[in-house]
Amino acid sequence: MQDIDFLPKKFRDRRKRRRASLYRWIGAASIGALLAVAALLQLGVQHQLQVQRDALEPAHHAVVAKRDQLAKLQFDLTEHRNEAQLYATLKSHWPATQLLACVTAPTPDTLSFRELKLYQEIASVARRREEEDEEAAKQKSATLRDFEFFRSERQKRTAKIDVDGAVMDVSQLYEYLVKLNDHPLVQRAMIESVEPVAQGDDSGRSDFELQVVLTPPLGTRPAPAASTALRQER
Repeated sequence: MQDIDFLPKKFRDRRKRRRASLYRWIGAASIGALLAVAALLQLGVQHQLQVQRDALEPAHHAVVAKRDQLAKLQFDLTEHRNEAQLYATLKSHWPATQLLACVTAPTPDTLSFRELKLYQEIASVARRREEEDEEAAKQKSATLRDFEFFRSERQKRTAKIDVDGAVMDVSQLYEYLVKLNDHPLVQRAMIESVEPVAQGDDSGRSDFELQVVLTPPLGTRPAPAASTALRQER
């Protein structure tokens, strides 16, 4: 049986509006409750994260302190190495007494010397542009700059000894040369000339000239070949 509503239309519309308003309030309240629950959950998560962060904070500070300490130790180690290289470079020279003993110690009885000349040969080395040197120097410590300066200066120099003498038996001269080349202070030794004395001398004596190139100082390499070289006699 069909229900018949005898209420006027305005009353029916008012009732519909009330129901719609009620539904809106219920929806808004539901959304508000969901937002409140989400906010509470977020606060709980943030609190847990803060607790974990507070727990990890001491360990983080300890790691940062260790990292800074390691960086300082590495810097100090580099500085000490530079100082050691500089001191070794300054001290790595051959005294004249050692050089004389090096040349004269393995001398045979039939060999004699007239002249020993010790000198340094300075090779002409092309310089880099000054602005490049200055820019690179700004990145280095004073100790490292000093070390590289002394090393570069020594790399330009080759120490040599010219030997002028006489020998009765040329075979002994070659034996002497072999022993000289085995000496740690000698890079290489070579015969420049061997000439018999003038006719009329029956002694069999021969005049000779040797050139002895000394081993480069510690931490340096042999000087490059140069078209022109200056000799500094000592």
